[in-house]
Amino acid sequence: MRDLTKRIFWASIASTLVMLLFGILLFIFPETVIKSVAIAMGVIFIMIGVIPIINYFRFRATGFTTTFSFLLGIFCIVAGLILLMNENILGTIIPILTGVWMIINSINRISISMDLRDDKIPFWVITFIYAILTLVAGVLLILDPVNGGKLVTKTIGIIICVYSALDVIDLILIRIKAKKVVKEVKKIIEEP
Repeated sequence: MRDLTKRIFWASIASTLVMLLFGILLFIFPETVIKSVAIAMGVIFIMIGVIPIINYFRFRATGFTTTFSFLLGIFCIVAGLILLMNENILGTIIPILTGVWMIINSINRISISMDLRDDKIPFWVITFIYAILTLVAGVLLILDPVNGGKLVTKTIGIIICVYSALDVIDLILIRIKAKKVVKEVKKIIEEP
C-alpha cells in the first residue's frame, strides 16, 4: 500500500511538472505552441477524415448515413489541410471567436447591470464596469486577433504555471499530512 501511495504521489508530481512546463512554453513561445497545436489538429482531422472515405469505397454501402460519413470525411480532410497549409489560422480564429463571445457576454452583463440599477441594488456599478471592460477587450481581440491570441495564450500559460505551482504545494502538504496520520494510526494500534 505504501508503495502504491508513493507511486501515485510521484506520478502526480510528474504530471504537474509537465503541466508547468507546458504553461512555461505557452508563455514564452505562444506562436510556436499555437502553430504546433494547429499542425497536430490538422493531422488528426485528416486521419479522422480518411477513415469514413475508405469505408465508403471499401463497403460500397448506400444510404444517408454512408453519404453523410463520406461528406464528413471530406470536410475533415479539407479542414486538416487548411490547418496544415496555414497553421497561423488557428491563432486568428480563436481570438476572433473569443472576442465575439466576450462582446455577447458583455452586452448581456450590461443589461443585467441596468436591471440591478433599476432594482436599486448598490453593486450594479461593478457589474457595469466589468461588462464595459469585457466589451472593450472583446472588440480589441477582434480588431487585432494575432496579438490578442498571443496575449490570451500567454495568460493561459501564466494560469497553468500558477495552478501547477499550487498543485505541487498541495501535493506536498497532503503527503506531510498523510505521514502524520499514518504515525498517529500506528501509535493507536501499537498501544496496549
